[in-house]
Amino acid sequence: MPETKQMIERAAGEAPSPAFSLDDVRARRDRRQGRRRLSAGIVAVGVTLALIAFALFAVGSLGGKRRIQVPHGGIGLPPATRQPVTVGSNEYSYQHLALSYSWACGGEPGGDQSCPNSQVDLESWWKADGSGRITIDGKRNYGIDAGTFGPGEFYTEGDLSSFPLNVDELRAFLLKRSAPDGASPRPDVTPSPGVPLEEGLLWNAIRDFLGDTQYLNTTPALRASLLEVLATLPMVSVDLHGHDPSGRDAIALRFTAYAEDTVVFVDPATHDFLGLTETYVDSGSTGTVVVRSAGAATTIDEPPALANRSVTP
Repeated sequence: MPETKQMIERAAGEAPSPAFSLDDVRARRDRRQGRRRLSAGIVAVGVTLALIAFALFAVGSLGGKRRIQVPHGGIGLPPATRQPVTVGSNEYSYQHLALSYSWACGGEPGGDQSCPNSQVDLESWWKADGSGRITIDGKRNYGIDAGTFGPGEFYTEGDLSSFPLNVDELRAFLLKRSAPDGASPRPDVTPSPGVPLEEGLLWNAIRDFLGDTQYLNTTPALRASLLEVLATLPMVSVDLHGHDPSGRDAIALRFTAYAEDTVVFVDPATHDFLGLTETYVDSGSTGTVVVRSAGAATTIDEPPALANRSVTP
């Protein structure tokens, strides 16, 4: 037995040392676990990205677009896809407008229940120094005249040069302007039950500058900002797949209040004003405004070049 023990001890002493220790085993185990965690993380990230891609694909397949997040609860407009058209100090803000109104005025039973329709088709060039030109292609029962105007002679309802273009600043500016002590005070009339007063005030303030021949001094950038504010109102519905009265692709903003159903059409690329339709619910009177073209012109003799148009026919 002692000899056997000695043989075992001698054999153990002569045996080669192991290539790794218990610490090596632990290190390898830790490395394997790290690789597993890394692989699991990569898989998780991949799954998350796949889900995001699927969600974006689903939205796109349904015709949706990502919208600018707005702080006031409304939907807002998706981002414009073209740089805004700016009107330089030596350029003219150009608009080609076609307005048509059908008035229902009432009358004796069995008699004529309508008023004469109003319509006008005009081109306008307005410069910041108050000069410009108006041409009229057709007019009926509409109070505006053609002419060429020197500095300070072009008639408008007011100077718009102080209007900010930032959406939040413009919203605050319009509310202040509409206050009882503001530049254009508005009566405190709630448009419909449960609708905040501010929304009615903003709608009335913005409507003044959309297709109104009293404010031909609006610019493409200002109109776009006004429409971006309008789209933030919770009571304004936004249809990204509308068409304006002339059939162009448009974002349609619908606002129903004051017994009027109004749809405002926005150019998806530039956010400029394309036109509107309005129906007076009580009387049945209707109105339509179509912006045939708009942009920045270098002369009062020609419409803007194609690259300087914010609205194209």
